[in-house]
Amino acid sequence: MDPLTPLAPFTAAPTQRPPVAPSQPAAGTEDPTPSDRVTLSAGPAHPKAAEAPPKIHVAVHWHMHQPIYWPGEDILQTSRNPQNTDDPVGHVTWPDRVGGYTHYLADAVQMNSNLPHAGAQISWSGSLTENVDTLARNGVGFGPEWAGRYRDAAGWRTAQGNPRLDFVGFGYHHPLMPLTTTGNPEDDRDTELQIRMHREMLEKTFGTPPSKGFFPPEQAFSERMLPVLKQTGHEWVLVDNLHVERATRDYPWSEREKVQPPNPAEQTNPSQPGYEFLHCEQNSTNPVSGLGLRPAIAAHVDPRTGEETRMVVVPSERSLGYDDSYGDRSPIPRLEQIEKFNTDPAHPVLVVLAHDGDNFGCSGSRYYNETMRWAQQNPDKVEFTTVQDYLDRFPPDPNRVLHVEDGSWTGADMGNQEFGKWLGKPYHEGRIDHVRGYSPDRNSWAVLVAAENRVMTADRLRPPSSLQGIQSGEGSATEKAWHYFLQGQTSCYEYWDGKNEWDNKPTLAANLAVEQADAVIAQEARDPVGPTLFVPQRTPYNPGGRDDENPVPPASDDFTVWTLAYDVSGLKRVELKWRIDPSKARDSKADEMYDGDWNTQDMQGRPTETRTSVQPRYKAEEYSARVEGQKDCLIQYYVEAEDGAGNLTRSPIQHVRIA
Repeated sequence: MDPLTPLAPFTAAPTQRPPVAPSQPAAGTEDPTPSDRVTLSAGPAHPKAAEAPPKIHVAVHWHMHQPIYWPGEDILQTSRNPQNTDDPVGHVTWPDRVGGYTHYLADAVQMNSNLPHAGAQISWSGSLTENVDTLARNGVGFGPEWAGRYRDAAGWRTAQGNPRLDFVGFGYHHPLMPLTTTGNPEDDRDTELQIRMHREMLEKTFGTPPSKGFFPPEQAFSERMLPVLKQTGHEWVLVDNLHVERATRDYPWSEREKVQPPNPAEQTNPSQPGYEFLHCEQNSTNPVSGLGLRPAIAAHVDPRTGEETRMVVVPSERSLGYDDSYGDRSPIPRLEQIEKFNTDPAHPVLVVLAHDGDNFGCSGSRYYNETMRWAQQNPDKVEFTTVQDYLDRFPPDPNRVLHVEDGSWTGADMGNQEFGKWLGKPYHEGRIDHVRGYSPDRNSWAVLVAAENRVMTADRLRPPSSLQGIQSGEGSATEKAWHYFLQGQTSCYEYWDGKNEWDNKPTLAANLAVEQADAVIAQEARDPVGPTLFVPQRTPYNPGGRDDENPVPPASDDFTVWTLAYDVSGLKRVELKWRIDPSKARDSKADEMYDGDWNTQDMQGRPTETRTSVQPRYKAEEYSARVEGQKDCLIQYYVEAEDGAGNLTRSPIQHVRIA
């Protein structure tokens, strides 16, 4: 393994073409030629695309995950831990999950291997592999060759020469990346390590080639993630189609979405001529247009330099995908609702069904071995495909750049743009109260922000040399610090909040991490790392309009920006920078950059209460400032912080439209 410092760009190995699966035709197409404009390999269009009506293309993505149930312990140690009240072994060895973790996914793909482009995308967390490996070594629920079926299936290829089982990129410990990623690779070391550790795990466990695709945990996405995804060798990322649709002008929002209205600052995509309204089992209804049913290009602008990072975004269809997770129905009858959008043979509709592969009805044999037979139905109208085959055959227009609103898939908080399931609002006496209220999630993030700053400082002073040392926790002090800290980033700890045992876990991980980091910091007399800032948030989300805190509009035109901030050397200043955009629209690259004139306001810091039984060794304070007296305008803002050693950190630039 190459040293981790300096960071070398991750380069995907050339795709190999082992023997194809039984009953499938051999690969027969040449490698596509890369496009000069985007990172996507742009192959020739399908030779019959102009001669026949386009088919609706359908792909599936299955997500497989179990967390580290107790920081610093393996699954069997946790099962014997008297403080643990969960049953981690039972969760992982539930018979249907054992089937899924050993062969069901490969069975479903092989069953459809007579179809030239058939396959599946799979996200498989590193923590799941750690749990199964531990159980297998001890003869509990799994045998020593538990991964053998998937290792064999890793050699199966489509007609385009791509993997039929595409183990896409992921974060090793399932971090909620929009809240851990800034867009600045120097600050996103943790995310880069999560991705690189995961890639190494896949190669070791399943022998898979590096995938060009990426699935963010909880399908939680922000364009801030694009630089680190590209740095780690990825060319496309799955996003939830709702957040493409909501970013269009004249979007037909209604309460039936169960997601607060988009802020108009996000609505930069072109208006659409028509929508279909798709209902799902969560009793929500979502508008769908042709825009959210085709891959496109998303972009991120580096606010320091103006350098643009572009990447293909592949929307999954949230309503059909969620219903597919029930495991007992074919999606084909419902495709009739979106046939009217399928009018472009060069870019046919792509419906990606993304959901957990080890929960609900799709966890069992019936889903994989019976329900998945729908792929053989209506071959004249429907093509079952992998995402990579689709992109090779029908590359998106490199000039079709769309905005994707922040947010996740529908399974947790309906995917709202504030990530409310993992960043719960503070409550006092049953009401939201940003002064007296308490949020276990925000407490956890404050602890993690402080721990990250100390671990990053140790990383810069004495860099790690081995991903294996980080993964095992048996390397240097810096590697051990990362080992525990990255465990603490799993989104599961915030997802299962409200119970002391789960609320303790980020603090347990952070305390273990900073103990190791402090051993490095104590031996050095310098601080090379700027303050660590949590991605700034605002309340109300929609000033002058309607949001979750103000269901009866209008909300106040004034809004508060808050963040969590910490530095080893202490904080000299934390400031809010903001300016009014006279155009009232995000219409130029300059809107995304630090250049120009900004108003400056001091942000006031305050310590926040900790109610967990485990007390953190370090914790970030909450800093806030209020923007007042503005109406009917677009405001751009960011936070700037300086530590006692003179190091400077700037947050990402964000945008808000005041009604």
